[in-house]
Amino acid sequence: MNNRGKLHKIRFLILTLSLIICTFSLPWTFSHAESQTIKIGILSMSGYASQNDDGTYAGSDVEFTYKIAQTADLNVEIVLYESGKEGLDALDRGEIDAMCNVIKTTDREEKYLFTAQEVGSLPLSIFGRNSDPEPETPGFDQYASMVFGVERDTKIKDYFEDWCTANKVTPTIKEFDSLSDIEWALDQKQIDAGVYGSPYVDGYRTLTTFSPQPYYYIFNKSNTALKDRFDDAMASILNQDPLYRSKLENKYANRLSHEMEALTLEEKKYILDHPNIKLAVLKNDQPYYAKDSAGNVSGIIPDFYDLLKEKLGLTFTYVEYASEEEAVNAVKNGEADVLAMYSDGQISAYNNGLRVTSPYANVDAVLVTHSGMTSSDIATIAVKKRTINAVEKGIGANLNATFIGYNNGTDCFTALKKGEVDGMICGQPSANWLINQSNVSSYSVTTISSGALEIDGALLYSNTTLCSLLSKGITSVSYNVNDLVTNNTLPPDGISATISRMSPSALLILSVVLGALVISLVWTMTLLLKHQKEKNAIMQMKAENAKKQIELAAAEKQTEEKNRFFSNISHDMRTPLNAIIGFSDVAAQEAISPKTKDCLDKIKSSGQLLNDLINDTLTISKVNSGKMVLQKRAVDTSEIFDVINYSIHEMAKQKGVKFTMDLSQCERRVIEVDPLNLEKILLNLLTNAVKYTPSGRTVELIAKIVPNGTDTPETIFIVQDTGIGISSQFLPHIYEPFVQEDNTGGESSGTGLGLSIVKNLVDLMDGRIEVTSEKNAGTKFTLHFHFKVIDQPLEEKAEIKEYADLAGKHILLCEDNRLNREIAVELLKKKGAVIDTAVNGKEGLQKYLGSEENYYDAVLMDVRMPVMNGLEATKAMRQAERSDAKTMPILAMTANAFEDDIKECLGAGMNAHIAKPIEPEIMFRAIAQAIKA
Repeated sequence: MNNRGKLHKIRFLILTLSLIICTFSLPWTFSHAESQTIKIGILSMSGYASQNDDGTYAGSDVEFTYKIAQTADLNVEIVLYESGKEGLDALDRGEIDAMCNVIKTTDREEKYLFTAQEVGSLPLSIFGRNSDPEPETPGFDQYASMVFGVERDTKIKDYFEDWCTANKVTPTIKEFDSLSDIEWALDQKQIDAGVYGSPYVDGYRTLTTFSPQPYYYIFNKSNTALKDRFDDAMASILNQDPLYRSKLENKYANRLSHEMEALTLEEKKYILDHPNIKLAVLKNDQPYYAKDSAGNVSGIIPDFYDLLKEKLGLTFTYVEYASEEEAVNAVKNGEADVLAMYSDGQISAYNNGLRVTSPYANVDAVLVTHSGMTSSDIATIAVKKRTINAVEKGIGANLNATFIGYNNGTDCFTALKKGEVDGMICGQPSANWLINQSNVSSYSVTTISSGALEIDGALLYSNTTLCSLLSKGITSVSYNVNDLVTNNTLPPDGISATISRMSPSALLILSVVLGALVISLVWTMTLLLKHQKEKNAIMQMKAENAKKQIELAAAEKQTEEKNRFFSNISHDMRTPLNAIIGFSDVAAQEAISPKTKDCLDKIKSSGQLLNDLINDTLTISKVNSGKMVLQKRAVDTSEIFDVINYSIHEMAKQKGVKFTMDLSQCERRVIEVDPLNLEKILLNLLTNAVKYTPSGRTVELIAKIVPNGTDTPETIFIVQDTGIGISSQFLPHIYEPFVQEDNTGGESSGTGLGLSIVKNLVDLMDGRIEVTSEKNAGTKFTLHFHFKVIDQPLEEKAEIKEYADLAGKHILLCEDNRLNREIAVELLKKKGAVIDTAVNGKEGLQKYLGSEENYYDAVLMDVRMPVMNGLEATKAMRQAERSDAKTMPILAMTANAFEDDIKECLGAGMNAHIAKPIEPEIMFRAIAQAIKA
């Protein structure tokens, strides 16, 4: 065989081998591609691509991707990215197979494969803070002095610079790694505005949009097969429906955050100078505009302009015209400001001397004919005069028919029903409304796939400011149009409208059925009327009971929430007050100047006044809410008088007032009473008496039992003073809250709640209070109570030793607040106590369990603490397996000062309750009593 023959043989073998390889490898390749999951990266933007709470994805780009996957028979997985750079890096690393939302550049075209058709188009935006005022010099000049933030390594900076150059502005630009970094810099006022590749940024105001850019799917250079499948799928989808992408964007438009572009000063001035805008509309132009006999307007246009009214602060008046020509002329001669409904296209508008606004919406054009008609049967078509140019020269140009203009859709449809025309072309909303008024089965509706009608407003061409103003508002609310169309084209609910939509055979059947129903209803109603009154009465009673239960539950919930609020605010205010008053006491014991001591005394006095206000306000609130419940128990009367004598004696001594108690007519006994509230009544009256009695005069408490020796004696308390007294004019108002007489002879400090609390508590205890007073001659309060006497022996009164008994006593202080801890330690150390501290209940419990038995003489326990609160710590101490677990004194020292709080502390196993702010003498006395007991 010669060399040429050998060469042919080699070529044949190579060709055969290639065919074999193709035969086995190509099917396997596509089968593999179809079975594997393709990962598609998409830029996260609300309305375009976002993830729902349930983990699913939504948005126009997401739905388009799923549509492509279905058409190309692919399995896809969506991966969202916060920035374009993040997505491109993932594509470079092979983590995803394709990336959406990519703008085409020369560098990127060299590196990646782009789909043949764009996915969509997005304008870029300049956004700023919502709180910033409007610029004094609107327009491009304002940008010359501003600093802008853009993302690093993106084309947005280039587009922005090109746009600025075209408008003769040189911006100052700072680059950031991500959108979140731009937002942070904007919030910190390091920059004046941000630039981003979408028409808006959530939470910020769009100042303007610019340079709309098409975006694509991109693939790595090696992935030609996948790119081709995307191209084929996109071509197939758009060939079937050229408006698919536009419809998809409109579908998700109402999910976008539409912030109105900032108004210029000129536009704002226009609003001030022209607050009312006249809109030219056509009469009976349903579903766009209609007016009933009462003068109420309805339809898509009134609903849409109601939204604009809220956005722009303008009011709109509707001026009706019989024809499109009259409406256009009204705008031209100044009778109206805006033609509210215009859909004849930009060219026709310009030729008519009109300027169109941004579109309200794009609606599908449809052909309506009688059922059964074919295209060859259609010789004449009715159209609205306002769209006749757009139909003749655009969407209807391929139809071999004559177009006849009518004023509105109703006139077009009437001509069709009468046979004056063979069909009508209108927008989908008009067709829906008209068909819903008639028998649907009688008509055929065909969408003209290549046709869409743009609905917008039209103004005189010279009225640029109003056009710009309306366009900004329209753009921000146009996403609502689909909902407005739906609401205004629904089938009417009336019986006559329903009947008009029925076929003759259905009407006959309906008549027969209705006749039978009437006969049966008459018979049934005769039976039902007999029982209806009884049923109504029962239902009314149930409804009233249910209403009362709902109101009661709501009132109880409101009261619980209010009490919880007051408890929290009480605790939060008492805590700093404890520091103010406590450190005042500590500082006052040091060697200080008289002036400093005077200042400290005034600080303490002011803190105590604020504490009194908190206590009094909480008491009034609880009484008024009906939540004040008496906590009655058997009490030795000597305990009550000891507390009163101790509290008032020192106060009177400091004031220079002589205080006496006459108990000669009130024998010691055990009575059933709420001791805290009885003490509060007497202490409020005596405190006021001392406060408003000048130095050198007297205050007296007299207690009587009348008649003595009986089973149900009356207990009388008399609180009298020789102070400044109360005027006869003010006396009727003394029990009103927050009301005080303007005194010149007494102290002006106080809450104005003391006597109101006294009156409420006396009433709660079924008592009676009387008052007599004379200006500058003193005041006398007389209280009358009936207490139940308890038949039990009187115990010998224990003598409490001086507070010096705290010397050497080991006390564990559990307190999380550093200042409160420091105050208590300082005060107790001055009495010689040995103090251990813990910053929470758990630490306190550990210190107790780690100590020798009976090492601690007492525990001072805060209630609200982290890790373990005081109630939990107390219960744990009481449950410990130690000999001192049940007997060691534990005292609550807390800002939780409600009666419910006290009860909760005692229920947890505490021996006593000391309320913050701490009164040192009360604390020392309580500790000494607990240790003695």
